[in-house]
Amino acid sequence: MKRLGFALVLMLAIVSLLVAGCDGGEEEATPTPTATPGAAATATPEVTPTPTPETGEGLPGSYKYTMVFSSPDGSTGTYKVWVKDGKWRVEETVTEPSGEESTVIYICKEDHDYVIEDNTAIQYPSGSGMCAMGILEGSYPYSSDAGALAEARAECDDDPMCRSVDIVGHETIAGVRCTIVEGIAESPEGGEIRGTIWLVIDKGWLLKMERTTPEGTETMEFEELDLNPTIADSVFELPEGVEIIEWP
Repeated sequence: MKRLGFALVLMLAIVSLLVAGCDGGEEEATPTPTATPGAAATATPEVTPTPTPETGEGLPGSYKYTMVFSSPDGSTGTYKVWVKDGKWRVEETVTEPSGEESTVIYICKEDHDYVIEDNTAIQYPSGSGMCAMGILEGSYPYSSDAGALAEARAECDDDPMCRSVDIVGHETIAGVRCTIVEGIAESPEGGEIRGTIWLVIDKGWLLKMERTTPEGTETMEFEELDLNPTIADSVFELPEGVEIIEWP
């Protein structure tokens, strides 16, 4: 399953709604670093082979972004991601409802991938997928809102749990104008699942999502998207003095 479809399954708990887009009549803004407050969903990185930066539609060789998230249990967190010439660094910081905070660093390069926590680096073979956040991948780009909506409604019609899917507006997230798509589905446990996603036309980038179930609401949003950063090679080096343990 492609990444955007996977994200939408997380949002609506139904067959993936293949939707994407921004207002074709609007002039697309150039992505620049911003600080738009927001929060993001707790989904961990999908374990698939780590994509190169070229995997994402319209992405340059180097870019960086920051996502924030929250979950129904009250935990919040941040993903900070740097990508340069196929190398990745991801810093995941989670704050529990108690206030306890923890940080895990993922570094993925040609030779090995690493998970770093408490001054210990677990070494994995390259291509483990642990750095592949995938939010920016252009999985389902459409040329217009109308085309995206038609496909989404066709998917909804094929799923007995889906009640409706509609485009409900447009908004700029992290400097990029997005189409807002809302889906409503029945929860297998009873009640309603309502998911809203903010997507970029022609690229399929998912820049914000909200999912509300009877248990509460989880959210994800990009605060920063920089497609023209200066990233030092040292960003992808292991911290000095870290103990390296090779995964069996």
